[in-house]
Amino acid sequence: MADHHEIVRLHLFTPDQQGLYRRLGWQDHETLVHHVKTVTLMIRRLPLQGS
Repeated sequence: MADHHEIVRLHLFTPDQQGLYRRLGWQDHETLVHHVKTVTLMIRRLPLQGS
């Protein structure tokens, strides 16, 4: 579905599962406080359709 809408980048945030997401190909983007909890904002770039 993401490729149908030409989405090339996904974001998520996690307070404690950075290692899991890094192993799945996500990259750290920023550390911030969300609702009084420190979280890591992570990015996953998707391959372009046809690549």
